[in-house]
Amino acid sequence: MQGLSAGLTISDRFTLLRRLGSGGMGEVWLADDNELADRVALKLLDPRFSESSGFVDLLRRECSQAVSYT
Repeated sequence: MQGLSAGLTISDRFTLLRRLGSGGMGEVWLADDNELADRVALKLLDPRFSESSGFVDLLRRECSQAVSYT
């Protein structure tokens, strides 16, 4: 995805450190969560899919499942 690079801060909260991987829906980045002072994996949905409620719902389900494992 264009425009993403290490050092970029998203939503005044997450500072991207390095890209961990990419796939069909977007990219996963290692990021600093500046609010919680912790490192997180941040999955960013490709803008092409952000208008699709199906892809947004899928990403929300993935987030819910990931949180339940911690």
